[in-house]
Amino acid sequence: MKQDLDAPGAALRQAQCERGKGDGPSPSVRAELVEAVSRYAAPASMALIGLGLFMLMQPWSLDIYSYSFAVLLAGVAGYTIAGKLH
Repeated sequence: MKQDLDAPGAALRQAQCERGKGDGPSPSVRAELVEAVSRYAAPASMALIGLGLFMLMQPWSLDIYSYSFAVLLAGVAGYTIAGKLH
């Protein structure tokens, strides 16, 4: 059965079928994503972890201390996600 190429989304479906049934991004897009994660996401997450630790241990402000756990948790979650993507 031949698909009607005038139908909405038919060109996208045809391209996905030719590429591999739409199993995610193409290898070049995936390589760019891995490069971006290793270049930006992991170091930013490490910086958030360091900032959260600094905020946790500083003796000057109770307001900064109150946000330290949220910043630390965001850094750890980001680092975990960045590690899974790499």
